[in-house]
Amino acid sequence: MREKLIGWSHSAMAQADGIALAILLSVAAVIAHQYFYRELMPLTQRHLNVHLSVISGTAMSPNRYRILVPYVNEILMGALSGILSPRRAFLLTYGAYHFSSIFLILVLLYFYLKQWFSRERALIGVLVIGATMPIAVTVFQPWSYLEAAFFIIALLFIYRNQYRALFPVIVLAALNRETGIFIPLAFILVNLGEIWVFRGQARSLRLVGLSAAYLGTGVAILLLLRCILGWAPQLLTLQETFAMNTTVLALTTAAVNVTLFLGAFWVFAFLGFGRAPSFCRRTALVIPFYLLAVLAWGVWTEVRLLMILYPLVAPLALAFAQPAPKDG
Repeated sequence: MREKLIGWSHSAMAQADGIALAILLSVAAVIAHQYFYRELMPLTQRHLNVHLSVISGTAMSPNRYRILVPYVNEILMGALSGILSPRRAFLLTYGAYHFSSIFLILVLLYFYLKQWFSRERALIGVLVIGATMPIAVTVFQPWSYLEAAFFIIALLFIYRNQYRALFPVIVLAALNRETGIFIPLAFILVNLGEIWVFRGQARSLRLVGLSAAYLGTGVAILLLLRCILGWAPQLLTLQETFAMNTTVLALTTAAVNVTLFLGAFWVFAFLGFGRAPSFCRRTALVIPFYLLAVLAWGVWTEVRLLMILYPLVAPLALAFAQPAPKDG
């Protein structure tokens, strides 16, 4: 009887997850559909040129070194070249990529939030993210979406102490975008207590070694890309970026976009920080470091840069709505 109850329970949970995934699939399809017809279709040639500039090694920095998405999609486009024109192959490949990456973010975030919250709460949290995601998915910067997915995967591995699995994630994240370096930073900050009071214990020694290995791996990949692909001039200098960001129009637009990016979740996250699981509070320490990087090098109106914050802010916001989540 007990075995039957356990089997029924597992079946019910699997069914609940299946329903959640179907809902998230629908949400991702709508977001990707809007992006396809508002951005990809009207500006196909411009975006194709960006793709080709990375493939040919002529793109300016930093796009030249963000090779993962263009190189993988180039393989898929090549497979379609025999039956489709380059323009149609680009649209089909990148349309499918954007849908897949958006769906991947939502699914990973759902399973990440389930570590501490009920299925219903986790799904509500992800649906809030999905409802606000269109404000971030507005320009052709395809690496930004995969970046968020890599960061969620990395946090899951850190939480579950799957340290070996973290190495390939760091490598792929560094091949995708420079901010892959924030994965080692997250690992260090999550384990800072044990690293800081290092006294030679086996676990502390291992954490220090892993921190150095993760950080070294990320930095090595970024340096190798620059050595292999050659030096490229900056698309925008720091001075040009700052001047562009600080016009009245840019500041106003950035303020509106940032507010809409997570809406009420910004307030909920602030109020829920003290109630959040300890792991989530520690990962939130990444936020100020990442925001400093965005302030220095990012275009402030493009809130796609903040998508990496989804797994950092959402648990804090849900902790406010659900005062007693599972700790960890």
